[in-house]
Parts: sequence; C-alpha cells; structure tokens
Amino acid sequence: MEKESQLESTKQQVIASKLEAKKLQNRNTKLEKHIHKFKDDYETLKKQNESLKEQVEISMSSQDVVSMQLEKQLQILLAEKQKLQSENQKLQSENNGLQELLSYSYAMPCEGEDELSL
Repeated sequence: MEKESQLESTKQQVIASKLEAKKLQNRNTKLEKHIHKFKDDYETLKKQNESLKEQVEISMSSQDVVSMQLEKQLQILLAEKQKLQSENQKLQSENNGLQELLSYSYAMPCEGEDELSL
C-alpha cells in the first residue's frame, strides 16, 4: 500500500512537472515570438534610419550647391557694383569738367559780341 501511495505521489509529481514544462514551453514560445517581432522592428527602424541619413546627406549637398551658387552670384554682383562705382566716378568727373567749362564760357565775352552791340 505504501508503494501505491509512493507511486501515486510520484505520478502526481511527474504530471505536475509535465504541466510546469508545458507552461514553460508556452512561455518560451511567446518570448521567442516577441524576440522575432523585436528583431523585425529593429531591422525596419534600421532601414528607416539609413533612408533618413541619405535624405539628410542629399539635403545638405543640395544646400551646399545652393550656397555656392549664391556665393558666386554675390561675387558677380560685387564686381558689377565696383565697375558701376568706377564708371559713376568717371562720369561725375566729366560732369564737373563740363560744368566748369560752361561756367567759364558764360563768364567770358564771345568774340564778335562787341560788333553786334554796335
């Protein structure tokens, strides 16, 4: 009778161990699914990150091109401004000379003016 009791006890322990093993196996399966999902998410995020980095690089390079174009345009405009300032000074000098000549010609009597007044 004691052997039967011991067998029954052992049988229940085996059943309990099998149930515990089944629970652990189910839990392990769930954890493996979570790990697989996390790996997929990681790969997706990694690809998105690479794509965003490429977009930033493209954006930065296009900004560099725009910046270089603006710099060239500014240099051209500054050269044009210098040229116009130089030309303006030349015209100002010519204008002053012509005004002096005009003032001088008004101040001097004309030849033959005496003959006209007679």
